[in-house]
Amino acid sequence: PVTKRPSFTRQQYYDLILIGEQRIAAVSQNPKLSYERYMLNAFITIAAETGMRPGEMFNLNWGHVEGIETILTQPVEEQELVIIAYGKGRQPQRFIPKRSSYAGFEGLYRLHKKHFGKWPSKNDPLFRNYQGERIGSLNTSLNSLLDAADMLYDQFGEKYSTYSFRHSYATWQLQKSPPV
Repeated sequence: PVTKRPSFTRQQYYDLILIGEQRIAAVSQNPKLSYERYMLNAFITIAAETGMRPGEMFNLNWGHVEGIETILTQPVEEQELVIIAYGKGRQPQRFIPKRSSYAGFEGLYRLHKKHFGKWPSKNDPLFRNYQGERIGSLNTSLNSLLDAADMLYDQFGEKYSTYSFRHSYATWQLQKSPPV
């Protein structure tokens, strides 16, 4: 059967980020929940601004993100990240993400330092649970955020998922393309 994967509009994306930030602030006295919600917001930013598949993102270690130190130390015009992603194929693919994704990477990097007391090593996963173990899904957290934002389903009744951010990225890129 054909299964549609809905995408977010830019406005829905901005609303999710804003509501996510409000939900982080609302639990500032709960370090675990605050950590989890911050992780989700960083995931959303990276997913929507790079177009990466959720599986590719969950497989990333900090060694796959070249140039993260430039985000912390260099002026914006000198910052450049290169991502080495393991997707559906067996060989890793290198790509340069849009600068709009950098805030998500920087946020995760700083979150690691704040929570674990040290900068991440090259073998540390980007997406880790509160205990430091690699996570493979943020569906429960995303569903809670989507419910709080009253955005569980698109206008056709299709349920949003972590994959919807990849489809959003593709849709936004097509909308920017000049007509042929």
